[in-house]
Amino acid sequence: MFQVPASASSMRTQHVETKKSPVWEYFVPGENVATCQLCNKLVKRSRGNTSNLIAHLRSTHPDHFDILKEEDNRQKMEALNRVC
Repeated sequence: MFQVPASASSMRTQHVETKKSPVWEYFVPGENVATCQLCNKLVKRSRGNTSNLIAHLRSTHPDHFDILKEEDNRQKMEALNRVC
């Protein structure tokens, strides 16, 4: 019978946070907060939700928010082109 090495099984149980949203270019993730790299403010987050992070950029750093929107639109277009 094949046995999974202990190290491999422990790797499966570890939570690996993926950063798919371009908003993560502006933040450093923490446990329940993320730190804005532009102003060092701690912004609440839960379970990877980026809504508060985006709202912080929109209200506090509007120029960077505009860049974020452009990058998000570019990623969506690339994803659509891959599907087609």
